[in-house]
Amino acid sequence: MNAVRPAALSAVAVVALACGCGSSTTTPPAITNVPDAQEPAAQAPDASANDAALSLVLPHDRATVKAGRTATGSRLTASVKVSGNATAMQTVRLHASCAARSCSRFVLADADGRFRATLKPVFPRDRKKLTVTAEYATADEQSAPATVTVRVRKPAARRAPHRRPNSTPSTSNGGSSSGGGGAGDGAATAPAPAPVAPPTGSTSRGTMVVIGDSLAVGMRPWLAADLPGWHVSIDGRVGRPLSEGMRVLSATTLSAPAQTVLAVSLFTNDDPSQTTRLHAAVAETLRRAGPNGCVVWATITRPPVGGVSYHAANALLQRGSEADARLKIVPWAQYTAANPGVLAADGIHPSPAGYKQRALMYAQAAQRCS
Repeated sequence: MNAVRPAALSAVAVVALACGCGSSTTTPPAITNVPDAQEPAAQAPDASANDAALSLVLPHDRATVKAGRTATGSRLTASVKVSGNATAMQTVRLHASCAARSCSRFVLADADGRFRATLKPVFPRDRKKLTVTAEYATADEQSAPATVTVRVRKPAARRAPHRRPNSTPSTSNGGSSSGGGGAGDGAATAPAPAPVAPPTGSTSRGTMVVIGDSLAVGMRPWLAADLPGWHVSIDGRVGRPLSEGMRVLSATTLSAPAQTVLAVSLFTNDDPSQTTRLHAAVAETLRRAGPNGCVVWATITRPPVGGVSYHAANALLQRGSEADARLKIVPWAQYTAANPGVLAADGIHPSPAGYKQRALMYAQAAQRCS
């Protein structure tokens, strides 16, 4: 897709306490097996092609973050404001060294490669340092994360309340002020957002093979978790066109096709008027899946290319699903039309929440195969 390879990241972090639509005129027939004799489709232009150098400029090592107490007083917390630069439209994972889920979050670099976020880690009272890490959510092993270590300034010790001589401690509202973490112990922390529900029947087992572009790459942090017990493999490459994806498929061995879900995330980098090639590709995936197999494709969200929208391509996929029960459709175009906030500014790539939702929708489609 239009994002670039997650090769490098340049981040500037500040630590502080504050704590694709006209349509084609061609109407292809229902999906049938068509020989895969396609030439490379005309590719839509990539939106970004520059990699940023991997470095963290701020905070400096041994910068100080002021900590406060949690509501119960048993642990410390801090507000770590992070801002910086990354490759444009790439998802960045920010992490502060602690075991709680609140220590991490995903952010999306904008079209200029800038991002910002606030981490609010909770950590033991004896912690003296925190390590802040910025890395690509889809980084390969050659893309090293950028890290800095900051000092923790602990809050001043609490003083015992002053009482007048012969005074009697109040027992109103259910006990003394030193009780174990009741409402009077301080403001309660905000509840974590409700997780996205796993797909129905997620206790089943299976194999899912995904071949795709950057939209497939972006699902990596979540897809396997949405299919517990499944074996999930993703072969994705940023900017991959349909023709390349089909060559990857031809070189891929599908063991036990009847028990394997073949999932595809392609054609977003192709000329939307080339629906005949899409028709042939869908037919080829069904042929590879076999009479008892299952194939998943997603409808496409992207602004028109050369004045042609992806409406005809999406209609072709939908008709194919109606004609062959082995073809399951992820209604990505419909979902993004109803929820435009899940897309980045380019109208193509999802936000971090959008990638999470897309992964869930692929997992749900895989579950419908069983």
